Parts: sequence; C-alpha cells; structure tokens
Amino acid sequence: MDTYTYSDIPEKIIVPTSKWIETVKNSTAKHGVKWINPHYVGDNPDFPQKRSNEESSTAGRNSAATSEDPNNEGAETPLKRRKRAVFVKYVWYVTYTCHRSGKCRDRVAEGSQVKGGPSGAPRNLQKASKKTGCKATLKVTCYKNDPDSVEVLHIGTHNHEVGGAEDLKYLPLSQARKDQIMERLRQVHQDEVYNIFKKIQESFYREAADEMESVILWLDELKENGYSTFKHSTFNNDYTFGFSSPWQKQLLLNTTMICLDATHCVTNVERGLLYTIVLRHPVSGTGCPVAYMFTKDHSMAAVAVFLRFVKQDIGVASLEKITIDVSATEHAAITAVYPEATIQWCLFHVSRAWMGKIRELVKLGSTALNHQANREIITDLKTLMWEKNQETFLLKLLAFYTKYSQYPEFLNYMDRTYLNREKFVHWSFAFQPQVYSNMETNNFVESWHNQLKTTYLGRKRNRRVDRLIHILVKDVEPDYIQNINRITLNVGRMGPEERRRRRRQLEAESINEAILSTIIRAPEEENGPYMIQSFTDYTHFYDVGVANQEMKACTCEDFKWTKIACKHMYLLQRLHADIRLYQVPFNLSIPSIARHESTSSETITSSSKTHILNMISNNVEAVFNAFKRNPGELTDEQVSRVSEIATELCSVLEGTNDLPSNSNFTRQR
Repeated sequence: MDTYTYSDIPEKIIVPTSKWIETVKNSTAKHGVKWINPHYVGDNPDFPQKRSNEESSTAGRNSAATSEDPNNEGAETPLKRRKRAVFVKYVWYVTYTCHRSGKCRDRVAEGSQVKGGPSGAPRNLQKASKKTGCKATLKVTCYKNDPDSVEVLHIGTHNHEVGGAEDLKYLPLSQARKDQIMERLRQVHQDEVYNIFKKIQESFYREAADEMESVILWLDELKENGYSTFKHSTFNNDYTFGFSSPWQKQLLLNTTMICLDATHCVTNVERGLLYTIVLRHPVSGTGCPVAYMFTKDHSMAAVAVFLRFVKQDIGVASLEKITIDVSATEHAAITAVYPEATIQWCLFHVSRAWMGKIRELVKLGSTALNHQANREIITDLKTLMWEKNQETFLLKLLAFYTKYSQYPEFLNYMDRTYLNREKFVHWSFAFQPQVYSNMETNNFVESWHNQLKTTYLGRKRNRRVDRLIHILVKDVEPDYIQNINRITLNVGRMGPEERRRRRRQLEAESINEAILSTIIRAPEEENGPYMIQSFTDYTHFYDVGVANQEMKACTCEDFKWTKIACKHMYLLQRLHADIRLYQVPFNLSIPSIARHESTSSETITSSSKTHILNMISNNVEAVFNAFKRNPGELTDEQVSRVSEIATELCSVLEGTNDLPSNSNFTRQR
C-alpha cells in the first residue's frame, strides 16, 4: 500500500497572483487538508460570474431606494442617503473553510428513516459524519500596494489530526493522481489490451515450458523471498505442494482458530484440489487466506502433510479451534496432527443435512402435517445447537429422544451421525471453546472460494498450476492487504467489525448528554476504574479500566466476548473526550511480493535482508505491544526473547546501510 508524508501547513506564504488558485487546490496533496466554501469579496476576473454592480444598484433603486410622493400620484422621489468613504487596503480577497467544518445531523441515530442506494431501501446504519466543527480557515488576499502577488494566510487551529489515519478516509484523490491514472489508461489502445495482457501474464507465470518443472522453479523462487514452502515426496505423482508468505505466517502465528476446506476445478489438472487455511482478521473482521496446498491426493495423508507443514515449518505449535465441513478426511487429519484442537463442524452444512434427512425420513399423512413436523424438529435441533450450558443440553437431548420416539428410522440416523457423544461435541455450542471467533460456519472459506473462482480465475478451469501460483502470490495477497488496510482506515464501505463498532457508538450517542455525569462515576482511587451504569439494569455498574489515558478493558459480557470497544467505552468517551478508546493492536501491512524478472545475486541478497528485517520488527512489536497491555503477564522467557530480537535487529540494521531509505514507512502527520 502506497503511503505519503504530508508537510506542515505554512502559516503564511506569498505567491504570484496567477498561482493562487493552484496553491489552494494543491493543499490537498501537499498538506492533507481540503479547503471548501469560498467567499469572494472584491473585483477579480478569476472569480465566478456574478451580477454586475450596475444591475444591483438599479434593482435597489427600483425597490428600497424609492418612495411615492403623496401629493403627486404616480411620481417617484428618490431617497437621499449619506455616503461614507471607507478606505480598504485590498483589491480582493477569498476566504475558505476546512472540509471538516460545520456539523451534520445524524438522522439515522435520531431514528429518522433515511433512504440510500439505488433501491431506495431504508438505511438503518451509516458511517459517522466527517464534520467535526473545525474552525480553521484560509484567507487569500491581494493588496493594492502589490497587485502582482497575493498573501495566503492560514487562520486558526484544526480540531482534527490533519493528514492522519483518521483523516485519510475523507480526502479526495488529487488532480495529479487522477491525471496519472488517465495517462496510464491512454498508453495502450483498447483493442490491443487483451493480447498484450495475455503475453505479459504468460511471461510472468511460465518459469518453464514443462508444468511440473515450472512449479518447482516457482517454489524455489518463493523460498528465496522468505516464503515457507514444501514439496511432498510424492510430488511427481500427485502434485502435492504448498506455501505461505511472510505476511500470512505472521497472521497464522498470532491466531488460535482457523477454517480449513478444499475446492476443485481451479486448474487443468484432473482431480486437483486446492486446500486453503482461512482465519478471521482481528481488525477488519473479514476472512483472510493464510496457507495453501495443491494436491491430487484425496486421502487423509495429504491433509496431514499440510497440517504438519503448518505446525513444524511455520511454527503454529497448537490451535484451539478448527472449523471444517462434515468431512471424515479432514477430521482424521486434524486429530492426528492437532489432537488438542476442538473441531467445529460447519453449522450451515450440519443444518442442511438435517433438513434433507427430516424431509426424507419423517413422513405423515399429508403435506401440511409433514411441514408442521419438519418445522418442529428443526426448531428443537437448533435449540440444542445453540444451548450454552452442557447439563441443560444433555437434558434437552434426552427430551428430544422422548418427544420423537415415534420416528425410529430418523432417530437411528441422527444417533449414528450427530447425536452420540463423539458427534454432538462438534456442533453443539455448549461443547465448543467459549470465546468469540465468528467461525461457527465455514463462510469465510466459502467466500474465499467464490472470489478465487469468479474474480481471479474468471470461472475458467483450464489454468496451468503455475498460473494458479502466480495469481495467489501476485494478485490475491496484495488485494487482501489493500482491502484490510482500507477497512482499517475506514475508507469507503464499512467492514464487519466497523459496523459492529458503529452500532455500539450509536447506542451510546442515544443517551441524553444531560445525564452523562449521573450514570458515569469517577474512579474512587488513583488509577481506579470508571463505573458505567448498565443500559438495561440501572442498579448494575460496569468497570472500565483506564491506563495512560487509554481504555484497556470493560467488565461487561460484550467486551469479554468480542474484545472490541463496547458501548460503555463510547459513553465514557462522550464525557471524557481526552480518553482514547480501546483499539485492537494492528499495523498497516505492505506486501512483500516475489519478483519474476531476472535478478542479480546482489538484488536477491538485499531482498532477503529486507524480509528478515520485516519479520524481526514484527516480532519485536508484537511482544512490545503485549508488554504495554499486560506487563505483569510476560514470562522470563519472553523478556529474554525481546533482548535476543533487539540484538539481532541491530545487527541487521547495521548490515543494510546500503539500502535506500523508504519514506513509505513514515507515519503520516
């Protein structure tokens, strides 16, 4: 993701008269602020066309500046006005306001019906307005004593971080960037685009004419660029290989829950399968593929090889929960490699299998009775599915056997496949880890498969395997990184996590500001928690811990479950705007993509150093963030690891002085 560092807004500059409009427009690209609502005073040919002074004075004389003579009907006597000379130093001036000035009513938060989109359907959730009431202005003045130059004066202070991450989502593309895009589009004639694109693509992904040889060269090249790769001993027979990028490995090492599934028809290899491990990104809330394996082997052995690669080569020593379809092959492989992991069967696939068997095995006298029985059975099964208490679940299960004993064939099927002790632990909520994962179904993997086949493969099945690798490395990963960064910066459409945060914010904003001080109690001792009254039970209060002017935790069930800012935190921020909300630790990612052009040994060495540096800095930052959040929970081994990583980081930095500086990593002001 390309980033840019904005320069400070100068308090006053002098520019030629012919350049003042360009200077104001370039402020967006240079300083990260857009100036709007110009107010023109004086005479300047660059100003928008307005009604002339002669027309204005004539209109005034015809209306307010005349009166009728009562003694001479029809005669008009002009009113005499006393004129006073006013001396001004300027020829003309223009004032602008900041693009975040003013206020905007949030009609959705007020409960009004707001229509949006082409369908005109009511919108019940929308992003917060960019208007913050900023008082900063810009004044451009041309003085009489120097009409060939103008003074551009910045007045006031912005109440928002100009050019910061919060500000980026409200800034438009600069005209220079728009012109650059148009120029790129004009470089190739549209009739030649397809053929040129096809030739370029083939030169990128075909490392060799032989497909297997090309795959081997690809794996070697990825390994040189910091990827973790494996090629199974049976590669020549079943094509079994896999890989994961440095960015994907960092996500894998920081998660305990994953989804695993396979899809077919992605290459021209008969019976070829692409296995993908997908996790839920902690900030964006979207699914993210983090490891791939391609194989023609449909047995449990191939899946076990893939999981051992994740465990041993990548270093994911343990996992808490793995979501799969109801697949005996994947289930057996997980049990062999990660015996401690809880296996979650996709609830969508489980429910679909139930409904099919109910329609097949539960038959009554009429269609109406069949439908009624089917609805009752599926309702009771879903009640079992979402029951949180294990003892209550077992009692409800016994009641289910008793209630539907008149359908022995259906109960025998359910007992064999879903209702015995070895089976129901994989779909019952009561027997799954009681932590928030949003992985009760395999929707993240299913969505990824749909995007891969539709967007990247164009629903074509005759792709070479090396072409698939090229798409996964060069297209998929940069797109996912860019989309995650976009959602993190809250640019454009809201992501799943941002929508959930926005709902909590609206709930907090619905509380009358006049009673905030009565439902929020200040800490009784230094560094103690704030006490926030419950939104539903007025006798109960929740504790919001604050350290270094930042909210760290809340005792409400919502925060414990989701680990994102709850409505009590948003309420506290309304009363104390200087206290920052709880934020999930995350840094914007810049993809490290393998190059396909021929490179010298010196270039490869520099690339390897860069990958090592990125990996070390990520590890140091992860430990440091954990230390800041929970300093008392670090073990002696972790402290020792920090020291080792810091020493290695210094040695790498000293060895890369010949690399050019990268301003893209400088944080925007």
